Amino acid sequence: MAIKCKSRLVVLAVLLLLTFLVQCARERGPADPSSDIIDKYFDAIGGKNSIEAVDNLVIGGYYGNVFIVRGDSMTLYLKKPLSLRRESYGRVITYDGETGYMNAFGELTETKGDYLTSLRYYAGFFHNCFSLLKFGDALDEATYLGERHLGPQHEHVISIPFEGTDYEVHILADSFLVDRIVFPFGDPKQGTRMVNSLKNYKEFHGVRMPTVLTFDVVGREAAPMKLEVISVESQESLPDSLFEKPDIRIEAPTIQEGVITGFIYDDVEGNILTNVRREHMEELGIEPGQFMTFEVEGKTMSVRYVENIHTGFKGAQLGDYMAIYYQTPLLSILMFGEGALSDVFEFEKGQEIKIWATEGGGD
Repeated sequence: MAIKCKSRLVVLAVLLLLTFLVQCARERGPADPSSDIIDKYFDAIGGKNSIEAVDNLVIGGYYGNVFIVRGDSMTLYLKKPLSLRRESYGRVITYDGETGYMNAFGELTETKGDYLTSLRYYAGFFHNCFSLLKFGDALDEATYLGERHLGPQHEHVISIPFEGTDYEVHILADSFLVDRIVFPFGDPKQGTRMVNSLKNYKEFHGVRMPTVLTFDVVGREAAPMKLEVISVESQESLPDSLFEKPDIRIEAPTIQEGVITGFIYDDVEGNILTNVRREHMEELGIEPGQFMTFEVEGKTMSVRYVENIHTGFKGAQLGDYMAIYYQTPLLSILMFGEGALSDVFEFEKGQEIKIWATEGGGD
């Protein structure tokens, strides 16, 4: 009799335990599929081992406003574990894993606040071949937010908590490639968000990487920026000096007897960026609307000095040469319309240039 009672108690205990487990399962709902989705994502891009096997990277491409067909030439250097250097249109940005600097046309500043946070995030993202491996152990804490349909596009949305910020990751249901990453950016009171779109995946060194990345700050009046990847090289080593403070100085031009003598600081998509600043043009007495003579390697051309891109192009003819300060404190020499100065004659960085006022060359 005692044995039967004991058996009944065991059965009752098992039933109570099963009831409890079923109730817990109902409260939790179905199992979170985030882990499975993330695994399929890594399989789709080549696997974690392939990403970790990639050495230091040198990435070539273009960076600029999305409304421009192709941005400025850009080179990105990535040295493990987290160092970064970006060169683009007279600007050099460095990050050594702790401190960041930007040298824009010879003016050096230390990056702080949101920009430093952004540098730290993207250094990790780029180092991991633009992949979610950047989030490391935080991937284990991912939660599933559900499915979404945007027209014919079906996607899974997961949230990854990383360093105090929740990153909303949209993964395409058919290919399991990341389509975009959304996260808070800037002042929390303003509610601005960064939307990173990742498109046009191609394989480099055994890893499928997005080759068109856009950076759009939603809630702020600023044009989205686009990074277009053209080449990805893996290097065994890169010199530490690349990632040091870019204390670059731009030597000022000289002015003698009404002639500015300077040099070509950079070649910007086949046009010329000089070391001539506004104060040098003012000292020479050349005002917007006037014409000047520009000489390089013994070849001269008549160039109109314009105040800004809006008034300067008014009435211009295709093929006209213009001198303008556009998105830089350094004077650019360019050709209006399709094409570039390099289509007309050859020039290189560092070549000497001369500028003087063209007699009778006003409006």
